[in-house]
Amino acid sequence: MLFASCGNNDTEPSVYPAAQRTVIIYMAGENDLSTYVEGNLRQIETASTQIPAGNRLIAYVDKCGADSLPFVIRIENGASVRDPYFNVSEDSYSSDAEKFKEVIKKIMTRYPASDYGLVLWGHADGWLIQKDSVATYTADKYNLPKKAYGYDTGNNTEYGSKGMWLNIPSMAKALAGLPHKLTFIFADCCSFQCVETAYELRNVTSYLIGSPAEIPGEGAPYKEITPCFFEQAEEACRNICSIYNSTVYGNSYRVPMSAVKTSEMENLAQATRKLLESGNPISAFGTNRIVYYYRNGFTRILFDMNHMLQENTGAEAYAEWEKAFDRAVINKQMSTYWMAQHVSFNDFTVTEDNYGGLCMFFPQAIYDEKGYSYNRDIRQMAWYYAAGIGE
Repeated sequence: MLFASCGNNDTEPSVYPAAQRTVIIYMAGENDLSTYVEGNLRQIETASTQIPAGNRLIAYVDKCGADSLPFVIRIENGASVRDPYFNVSEDSYSSDAEKFKEVIKKIMTRYPASDYGLVLWGHADGWLIQKDSVATYTADKYNLPKKAYGYDTGNNTEYGSKGMWLNIPSMAKALAGLPHKLTFIFADCCSFQCVETAYELRNVTSYLIGSPAEIPGEGAPYKEITPCFFEQAEEACRNICSIYNSTVYGNSYRVPMSAVKTSEMENLAQATRKLLESGNPISAFGTNRIVYYYRNGFTRILFDMNHMLQENTGAEAYAEWEKAFDRAVINKQMSTYWMAQHVSFNDFTVTEDNYGGLCMFFPQAIYDEKGYSYNRDIRQMAWYYAAGIGE
């Protein structure tokens, strides 16, 4: 696969007048989510009439189709307008780290602003590691693996035996190469809201909004939440979480949500290190009835961080840690039932008291026994060392 330049020539594009905020929606839809692209764009177009003057909404779209190539559009006044500067002659992997950085950087250059927001649209699976390459795997229509972010089949079809993923450390490095730090990242993806992910992205965005759980294929209620993208940052966090969580999907399920203030992630890491040093080792933690958000077969992997520590540490030490957690997780909206292919709700009960809105990986012997690489892969995440988990 060749990676095409975003432009038709080497000349610099004209630059639009500076906006107050430019929000970039990065739609990695060259996979089985492609059928939802147009519906979400129509919702966003409808909502764009409510965007305050002096702001911009730009979308990069990569979807399936024999003649479909990635494109960039301005969404304004109820319609989408293609930007010819971003016309390409060849397809590329939207989940390639360099392409990801190149696209966002070019949009920032062409559409300058005082601050920027980024919406990540596509597949994800928390911090879980997949090769940053074209990986071969066994896939089927109903069990498509979702690792890291933005699976791209690379062949303009919904399903295939090869694809590329964007791991979170690679994403953080790409975003660190941009000319501006992001005000917020809203991840409209499954299981993105992990403490490992929030810590990895702490230097490239001020706020991270997302769900620790699986989300429905149709994604966020964009007609309602799009205007929130242009609110003051913490107000946007609160309203995006609340509106998404209050939306009822399918068989009466709702999406659990949270928002993280990333400037508090270092303090949370130190508080977690102190808490873990105060009691039993993680290997002795009990996992029965703990809220979790993902399992491989019958093996549970991504546990609710708050619930796990609440149940496995001393009350006094936990109460002190909870203060740091509440400063970092500035908004959380729970659900007792959400769309889930990888969870059994018979295993736990979600309550206002135990729900934290962040999942966390806790190394367990069973992962090695099952032949999974999770205990090894977690060592690639900075949180593992910052929180003293390996100690």
